[in-house]
Amino acid sequence: AAEQAALLKKQRRLGVMAVDDVCNVTAFCSTIEDEAHFKERCVISGTGIVSLLEAAHIRPHARGGSSTVDNGLLLRADLHTLFDLGMLTLEVQGAEIVVALPPDVRCESPYQGLHGRKVTAPITRGQRLALLERNRLRAASMTRG
Repeated sequence: AAEQAALLKKQRRLGVMAVDDVCNVTAFCSTIEDEAHFKERCVISGTGIVSLLEAAHIRPHARGGSSTVDNGLLLRADLHTLFDLGMLTLEVQGAEIVVALPPDVRCESPYQGLHGRKVTAPITRGQRLALLERNRLRAASMTRG
């Protein structure tokens, strides 16, 4: 019951999902959270408090993003929200993944020091490709106005 309530709260925050998608999202969260290479830590902050961690889609589920490890990251809940809002990006720079935050976010105390931080958690080739695609689509939408 508590898990269902948390899922409904998240749905309200991110927008309404079709009822038949709830099972897929729940399975996705379990898959990402159980994935050994994440080691139950946020890939950005390194936070290991499991109750604060959420599975994030790189390509949003609502836009056809798959519920696979290659389309997911384990993020601290607040970083997940910023990521979904486009206020936190993970930029692929050669072999490295670097956190980027806008000035108004990076000056706030919980986020100071995150901008420019290199992600040290293992990132799969599929995740890297999904991040490149996400950033390409974001840049294209910003140039269109």
